[in-house]
Amino acid sequence: MCNRENYLGRFTEDENKVLKELYSLHGSNWTTISDKMGRSCEAVKKRFNVMSEVYGPWSEAELKVLLTCLHQQLLKRAEPGGEGGDGSAVIQKMDLYKKLEWSRVAKQVQTRSWLHCKNKWMTYLMGKMKTGGKIHRRKSIEGQIQLIKAINEMAVEESGDIVWDDLTHLFGNTPPAYLQKKFYQLKVTYIPHVNRKSFRDIIDFLYEKTLPKLEKDLKGCKDAEDADEPAELRQSYKLSEIFPNL
Repeated sequence: MCNRENYLGRFTEDENKVLKELYSLHGSNWTTISDKMGRSCEAVKKRFNVMSEVYGPWSEAELKVLLTCLHQQLLKRAEPGGEGGDGSAVIQKMDLYKKLEWSRVAKQVQTRSWLHCKNKWMTYLMGKMKTGGKIHRRKSIEGQIQLIKAINEMAVEESGDIVWDDLTHLFGNTPPAYLQKKFYQLKVTYIPHVNRKSFRDIIDFLYEKTLPKLEKDLKGCKDAEDADEPAELRQSYKLSEIFPNL
C-alpha cells in the first residue's frame, strides 16, 4: 500500500522547530519522532540531516578526506587486476554505491552529514562513470521516454519499490542516483502541484501526459546531434579510473 505520510509536501517552519525539539528529547529514535509528527520515518530522518548540514561548496580538504575514506572502503571490495598495486584493482559497478558505511564517512569528514557525503559522492561518481560518452539531447529524451515506460511497467505503488539498478542502462554508464535525479526533474518540470499527488498519480500523469510530449520532441531532434558514438556499457571499473589522484 502507498504510504501517504511520504507525500505531505515540504516541512513548515513550525514542523522544523518541532523536529529539533523531538530530536533533543528522543535522539535518533525516528519511529517515535515519526509517530509524533505524522510523517514517515524516512521523511523525518532526511529532513533532520538536511537541517544539520553545512552548506556551501566543498573545500579541497573536505573532498580529499571523503575520497580517501571511500577509497579505503572500496579497496576491500575490489579484486586484484594485475600488476600496479591497488590502482589496477577492479571493482564491480554496484559495489561503487551499494551499502557504503556513510556514518563512518561522515565521522571522518566531520564537517558534513552522512547524507551530504552521500550526495557529494554520487555527483563525483557520475562524472567518473560517464567518462567517454556524452548524453546529447536526443539521447536524453530517449532515456526519459524509456524511464517513464519502465517505471510504469513495474506497476509499483511506492518509489521505494523501484529497482533503480535495473534501469541504469537507459542513460549509459550511470549510477542509480543519476536515474533518481532524472526522475525528480521529470516530476518538477512537467507535473503541476506534484507535492499534492500520490506516487501512482505521478506515474499516471507522466505516462499519459508527458510521454506523448517527449515522443513528439524526439521526432524533432536531428540525427546529427548523436554524431558521437555512445559509451560502451560497463559492469566494472578500475579503482584508478575512479580515484585518479589517490
